[in-house]
Amino acid sequence: MGTILPIPQAGLATTDEKLKTGRMEVIEVLKATIEGLDYTWTQREGTVDIIARWMNLNASQAAKAYDSVKETFSKNGVPSEEQAKAYVAMLGATAGLKGDFAAASIFDFSAAAEASKEMAQKIGSPSPTDSLPFH
Repeated sequence: MGTILPIPQAGLATTDEKLKTGRMEVIEVLKATIEGLDYTWTQREGTVDIIARWMNLNASQAAKAYDSVKETFSKNGVPSEEQAKAYVAMLGATAGLKGDFAAASIFDFSAAAEASKEMAQKIGSPSPTDSLPFH
């Protein structure tokens, strides 16, 4: 999919109300997601094994699936600007909407930026939030 459409493979969403009333809970979920993304990027064999079991594939098939989509996975829980624009365009086309919509008018990645910054401090690496397209 990532080589056909440059859209994120998966994502999380919440409501404005949840961000107001349960922001810390949202950030904890995002931190866990970032930890999982880090595993996906750094532990190929373990990730391939998970894919094989989850999708009932043999190791070779799972490795091929992993290799074909790895580059579409975010490293910090936020899609690239290109991915966000492509996703908005796809949503507009499937909903029959006319005109351009700025990704920033739909997405609020401030909680993801906060979670990413906390995770970078925890593991002692530079914060990946510097590259966030919409922070």
